[in-house]
Amino acid sequence: MQQNNLFLPGFHRAFGRSPKSALKRLEDSRNSIMKGLPGQLPYVFEEALPLESIPKRSKERDRGFSSAVTVWHMISQGMGSGTLRAGLVEINATLRSMGKEKLSSKTGGLCQARQRLPESTVCAVHERVLSSIDLEVQREGGRTLFVDGTGFQLCDTHENQLEYPQPTNQKPGCGFPVMQQVALIDAHSGAVVDSIDSTWRQHEGGMFQIGPLESVRPDDTLVADTAYCSFWNFALIRSRRAHGIMELHQARKRKCKRPLVDLIPNRCLFWHTAGHGSD
Repeated sequence: MQQNNLFLPGFHRAFGRSPKSALKRLEDSRNSIMKGLPGQLPYVFEEALPLESIPKRSKERDRGFSSAVTVWHMISQGMGSGTLRAGLVEINATLRSMGKEKLSSKTGGLCQARQRLPESTVCAVHERVLSSIDLEVQREGGRTLFVDGTGFQLCDTHENQLEYPQPTNQKPGCGFPVMQQVALIDAHSGAVVDSIDSTWRQHEGGMFQIGPLESVRPDDTLVADTAYCSFWNFALIRSRRAHGIMELHQARKRKCKRPLVDLIPNRCLFWHTAGHGSD
């Protein structure tokens, strides 16, 4: 059995504990909210996303499952167990704490409200949250951003099949439409800064050039994998006075500097800054 003997016990306490990372503080905050009594959403989102700031649909009637309540339910569902009923319990507790009428405990009306929720409302909420993050988090220098792509299976409807066709190796009626999404993620807050969707046939690198690239600011550092490592992407990043660190494609044989090889074993990185480049 391995034993770790402290030659100077208690010496590390003289300097205090190391500060928690931003991710650890966020995790502790989430756990404290979930362990507390229901109805904590107003205390968490009253500044960044109050109910009054969520836009309504055109000609929206005064009903229980409004656009604002539906958006808050989606947030509470993501923070909790992920079920509709658990999110509805949190919403009812929140409404009671705000002195408002309790909603039905059945999830049927909630599902209909989510189908009525327009995409413009979700985009407006996203922009407001991003603006609040920029105001609260003051950084020295640029941001560190990750870009990558992923795929989603959509409902098997005629409209989705036309816009996002299923893979060709699946027989008609045996698969689902697939949507590809390329997202730009802030490493500090974990927020999705920008994203673009397409069919699964389009390449991630091209989608990045016509979408999330516009959200890259001067002095930002972009981190990506081999799908984005091209001279054209680096030229576009440099034109925005930003920096890029990407994994070199396996077909290109380059001699890597030792420090970067130690970071990622058996890999080679290619990076370029607004002032100079190395490989």
